Amino acid sequence: MSKKISIFINSKNYEIKAGSSLEDLIISEYISSDGIATAVNNIFIPKTDRSKYIMQNTDSVIIFSAITGG
Repeated sequence: MSKKISIFINSKNYEIKAGSSLEDLIISEYISSDGIATAVNNIFIPKTDRSKYIMQNTDSVIIFSAITGG
């Protein structure tokens, strides 16, 4: 049996497989990662780093629509 950890996504509690990356989480919860931005524990995680960030127990993830402009 694989170990689970507890995290929060937009303030809602989820259990995920231990060792999952932020990218794994996005793929499992969203159809596409295009047009979204992510932060973990109030720190912005760029799309290029999502596969490198391994989720930890009690991490708080914020996923929101990316807004561009000038």
